[in-house]
Amino acid sequence: MPIITPLSRRDALAHLSALFTLPFVEWPSWSLAADPLGGTIAQYQAGRLRGEYTALDVTTRALDRCRTGGAALHAIDTLSASAHAEARASDARLRSKTLRGPLDGVPLFAKSIYDMESTTTSASSAEWARLFPQRVSRDAIEVTRLRAAGAVILGKTAADDFAYRGNGTSSFTGQVLNPHDRTGLRTPGGSSAGSAVAVACGMAFCALGTDDGGSNRIPAQFTGVVGVKPTFGLVPRSGVIPTWPVLDTHGPLARSVADAALMLDAIAGHDADDALSLRGTWRRGTLGALSISTLRGARLGFVELHAPRAQMTADCLRVLDAALADCTGAGAIVESYAPPVDRVTYREQFAILRARTRRCCAQRELAGRHGERSSAAISNDRVSIRKTPRNVGSRRIVLSTMCFPPSGPLWTR
Repeated sequence: MPIITPLSRRDALAHLSALFTLPFVEWPSWSLAADPLGGTIAQYQAGRLRGEYTALDVTTRALDRCRTGGAALHAIDTLSASAHAEARASDARLRSKTLRGPLDGVPLFAKSIYDMESTTTSASSAEWARLFPQRVSRDAIEVTRLRAAGAVILGKTAADDFAYRGNGTSSFTGQVLNPHDRTGLRTPGGSSAGSAVAVACGMAFCALGTDDGGSNRIPAQFTGVVGVKPTFGLVPRSGVIPTWPVLDTHGPLARSVADAALMLDAIAGHDADDALSLRGTWRRGTLGALSISTLRGARLGFVELHAPRAQMTADCLRVLDAALADCTGAGAIVESYAPPVDRVTYREQFAILRARTRRCCAQRELAGRHGERSSAAISNDRVSIRKTPRNVGSRRIVLSTMCFPPSGPLWTR
């Protein structure tokens, strides 16, 4: 399985804004006819307009690659039966000059914890897949928005069971393998392991992922792609099995910053089914204004505790210093920052949070026995109960508190 070398950040950003000018008037003369999946979304769309290939051609190639290399790397959870039809529909829109935007006809992936119409939601757990074999009848909100943008959803990628660990270890599909290590000894990271691997190997241009403590960023680092953890609440989580609702943050994985920005632009914005999503109106196309000058004058916090130089190799130090130099060279102000929770204190902080949650749950139970709810419990408790119709197909209600016991999350059917 080939590993795709990503475009440089400068080159990718230089081409980003052009994608928001659909219908396309003129495109550069890039050509990736040999492997359209190996370039950026901008290059792919340019080739389609020149007639070098169709969305159906590339979707078929992507699915073939998933069934061979993707299966060998244990990166794929399930493939969608509607991908070919979605690609044909996009080709029809191109012929009629009614493309919906820059993602129209672009092959993408969701993650195994996402609901997708007419597929099962395995959560990468063999036991969960056995308990709930029904196909769901609705899409997660992010999948809905990607479909509305015209994207071709290839299926779902593998992850750690319930996206709860960081090595890509799935009891449903097996251990996801790092494509950079043929020995199989090095982890691809997780939990969004399959999404990172699928993107790195050119099975799709982008993939959805989730991130609480690094589930997008870690596999992105380990496989050489871009992993985004956006502002909490920018992307709603409706229709996705939660891990920690007050930490769950959803975002894209891609081979370039420009492609990641396109996906993020399509999925961001408030949704009423997610009470913690940011309110206000998200203006589509906002991220098309990115440029090299974006960082000029921006203040960036650098957590030095999380980059222990004495423990880092010379190669890692060179990469770190180059990244910091890139930021300052682009006009950013990089300052040392000490967060309230860091890699040294996080266990202590979570222990405090867990104790607080248990007290709140006890108050709720006591209030329930007396037929009333405690105001203290209501004000202090942050419990997320998904009871919308998004899971009617599998007839489940998922309840998740902010903290779990050491053995992992507990799911209530």
